[in-house]
Amino acid sequence: SPDRTDAPPPYIVLEYVAGRTLREILREGRKILPERALEITSGILSALDYSHRAGIVHRDIKPANVMVTRDGRLKVLDFGVAKLAPLSSSDTTLSAAGTVAGAIVGTVSYMSPEQAQGEAVDARSDIFSLGAVLYEMLSGRRPFSGLTDLAVLSAILRDQPPPLRESRPDVPAPVHAIIERALAKDRAARYQTAAAIGDDLRAAHAALTRPRDAGWRRPAVRVPIA
Repeated sequence: SPDRTDAPPPYIVLEYVAGRTLREILREGRKILPERALEITSGILSALDYSHRAGIVHRDIKPANVMVTRDGRLKVLDFGVAKLAPLSSSDTTLSAAGTVAGAIVGTVSYMSPEQAQGEAVDARSDIFSLGAVLYEMLSGRRPFSGLTDLAVLSAILRDQPPPLRESRPDVPAPVHAIIERALAKDRAARYQTAAAIGDDLRAAHAALTRPRDAGWRRPAVRVPIA
């Protein structure tokens, strides 16, 4: 009852997730195998697909908001700046009191071009951010960088990331293609849904983990020639 003086004050209960963030894992400096990077990306996509179907855009997908639990499951955290669909270059999130035209909300290094310009965003903005995370997992660096927030935003709008092939020649061509399409500056050229990029990720992962053809192990058959 509101009239009771011994009633506890209002409080929020949050789930405790035991594990490490993807940011902490990346800071160890170890190369993430392509197949593991695709598994992590697929886990993030599952969460995004669920939220997008509910009409919610996360707007702040980044390694610091991805938790890898002790049993290897993926958790996407911090929907604090999420919005219903209709700056520091570090991990600091830029936010606004409300969703207004021209407001830049999110983390600079992982923003989509439309997000960087304060335009209305949809699910495709999260897909761009996810592409940036996948690029970083494989290359060990962010796709867009600069000395200031403004320089990073300019790079997102104007520049292409350094070719991933230069730092990770072991990454198959289909994975390069997935990243390039996810990071397309024109949102119409990107994957349009989380489910669409998920299909390509699963195909690329299956190709990476498929057992090699054991045909070379077969004994040779000699045919006598008269």
